[in-house]
Amino acid sequence: MKKLLILSLLLGSISGLNAQLLVFDFNGYGGGATASGTLASNLSGGTISLGGGVSAFGDSNIFAADGFKETSLGGAGNNAITRNDFFSFSLSPDTGFALDIDSINYFITRDNAAPNTGPTDFAVFTSVTGFTSGDELDTFSVPGASLSGTVDLSGVTALDNITGPVEIRFYGWNGDNSAFAGFGDTTGNDLVLNGNVIPEPSTYALIFGGLALGVVFLKRKRDARLETRG
Repeated sequence: MKKLLILSLLLGSISGLNAQLLVFDFNGYGGGATASGTLASNLSGGTISLGGGVSAFGDSNIFAADGFKETSLGGAGNNAITRNDFFSFSLSPDTGFALDIDSINYFITRDNAAPNTGPTDFAVFTSVTGFTSGDELDTFSVPGASLSGTVDLSGVTALDNITGPVEIRFYGWNGDNSAFAGFGDTTGNDLVLNGNVIPEPSTYALIFGGLALGVVFLKRKRDARLETRG
């Protein structure tokens, strides 16, 4: 029983199951082209930035940009993908760990004062699944001034057991060039990546191997004590 308890505590302490992997809270943020989030243990990276087609929008309590002027995500001619009209953030598991991505929670705010309105349409891509038209994992529209939602990625097997860096992009389109859109509200947790950080299979093997050796050592020590008493 003690062995099972020790094993459960050990694996639970390093796995970070069902965790918030990366949290961006822009309350108090003064605007700019980059911002740092809060990472879970055994992860690195965690900076959000902008694609080359858009510019930082200097507003407080929101990470925003303007310049989302294209009318389509992909296709012929200029579009959001070819112009690099996106928000981007990246993270990477530390050596010996792997990353499972389950979902993204977001709160998007946009300029909704006609005639200058921010982009109404967004699409989510990852570097693991590709950044070309047709690779998008989710698309959604923001009909009003803001939208809170979740991108469910739990069924995307390519986002399981990631051992290297992964980049996530939110592309935007159907907006006026001078109007903004971004992440932020007054409650915090404006952009959250959810999932698991787990040891790689080789690390598990070391853990279980070490536990097995420990069990053998303790058993021999106990047997030696019993022989001495006998």
